[in-house]
Amino acid sequence: MGPRRITESFLSLFGVQLAQNMASLVTVPYLTRTIGIEVWGLVVIVQAFRMLTWPLIEFGFVYSATRQIARFPGNREQQRAIVASVI
Repeated sequence: MGPRRITESFLSLFGVQLAQNMASLVTVPYLTRTIGIEVWGLVVIVQAFRMLTWPLIEFGFVYSATRQIARFPGNREQQRAIVASVI
């Protein structure tokens, strides 16, 4: 991978991050005004709870279920049971 391609990749990723930050700067004040501060507070609490519980869910699925599912490559019923038990 040459320097030109690395520079293009860096600029592309920088542009995506910038667009995400700009979108947040526009949507947060709009949503706060539209749905009200009380409802916005509930939204933020739910998002915080999701961020706190996601590592537990991710750990359970990525590290335990992936190995178990790989043991049953053709058995869809067994794979469904494993996914259901993890979730």
